[in-house]
Amino acid sequence: MISDMPSPSRSRERVTLYAWAAFGLVTAMTILPISGWASGDLTPVTSGHHIGRQMIGSPTCDEVDLTPESTCITSPTTCNTVSVEFNRTDSRPVRGYSVTCSLSAELALCVDLNSIVEGDYLSDYGMTHFEVLDNLDNTYTVDCAILGEGCGPSESGTLFTIAVGLGTSDGTGRVSVTRVRVRDCNNIPIPAFPGDDALITVDTIGPAPVTDISAAQVTTGNDDDGTTRITIDFTAPSDAVEIEVYRAGYGDYPEYDDGSGSVPSPPSYPPGAPWQLTSVAASGQDDETTERDFWYFVVFTKDACGNVSAVSNMTEGTLNYHLGDVTNGITNGQGDNLVNVADISLLGAHYGITIVHNDPVNYLDVGPTTDGSVNGRPLTDNQIQFEDLIIFAINFGAVSARSISVTIGTGMSPMRRDNWMARKRRTSRSARSRPDSVSSAPDPTRSPRKRPSPSNSPRRCR
Repeated sequence: MISDMPSPSRSRERVTLYAWAAFGLVTAMTILPISGWASGDLTPVTSGHHIGRQMIGSPTCDEVDLTPESTCITSPTTCNTVSVEFNRTDSRPVRGYSVTCSLSAELALCVDLNSIVEGDYLSDYGMTHFEVLDNLDNTYTVDCAILGEGCGPSESGTLFTIAVGLGTSDGTGRVSVTRVRVRDCNNIPIPAFPGDDALITVDTIGPAPVTDISAAQVTTGNDDDGTTRITIDFTAPSDAVEIEVYRAGYGDYPEYDDGSGSVPSPPSYPPGAPWQLTSVAASGQDDETTERDFWYFVVFTKDACGNVSAVSNMTEGTLNYHLGDVTNGITNGQGDNLVNVADISLLGAHYGITIVHNDPVNYLDVGPTTDGSVNGRPLTDNQIQFEDLIIFAINFGAVSARSISVTIGTGMSPMRRDNWMARKRRTSRSARSRPDSVSSAPDPTRSPRKRPSPSNSPRRCR
């Protein structure tokens, strides 16, 4: 007699057993395995014969399948519920079952034997008795039967669930059904076989933190809403599948440190106020918000299991507007991503004054800055004077909105042209009353006046 036990991967297949002698094929026998060992007689089989096995076809049969709640177990999500489903093709009602499951070393029961919970497959049909046996080798046998009169279901359903968690190490955890026994209402075996294993990734380590996030203001090609885009660049770790970039402002624009503003602290995950999630999902993308500020950025990444990296380095701070962009020609204090005559005129109208905290024209106080450049954060000295003028002057005509010309006197809106002409008339009258004065806004239609050379100057420095 020859016996053969079909493995889970071959559980649905018909088995044909062959015996060969030195002179060729002796006989063959085809069997359809039932739960447990399948057997059949091969004759004649004597010493020197070789036994072979061939899998043929895939006839339908009842099968116990495993369905995990998710594909991962992580540090935040330490338990994963695996549903043990009985998928049926046989129409005979079921009285009871016995199923043995094994867990690989990467997995363990979440708590104890109470992690294995009876499903409603039999309990919907009457009173049941449910038992779980620990076989002390990371395998567990689950037995259940309907008590008393009546019988059970002939359809598919959930036998029980297993809550599995972290085992000895990270890796690919495996839940397997190793044995299935099913009985009908008269204790006659119903053929049923193990289905495929359930594979669960055990990953408790997040991606490495990003260390090189940077931010740069976009100075050209912006719209005309008074705030610019900021480009975010960084190198993501190789196992990152999700990117989250957050921003936080210094606060209290436009006076910053004169008010309640301060450098934000790097956040933990998930960030709370003042940090805001941006739409940036990859390096090289732009962030834009309608709120003017000096912005700081950090990035978190997630791997395929949802583990989150530590926070990245924090950028040094970036303006999202142009210093000196103080009017759109209609509303003072509302910019248009240009620094032009309208802005200089508004500065000139208030030049030399001293302001107070929350002054109506505090947006003019843009200098000095933290690093002396037009990219630094304004230190706001409450004086509208040279420190502000020099910042306006550097940005004058050097920044632009999308497809907008900055040529003075042409391509200007009627209101801007009127502002320019009014300024021109005022400076012309001043020049006539004071011949030695110089207009602060030169007429672009005239050639610039030549100044005396140093050799002819009566006030040459010595």
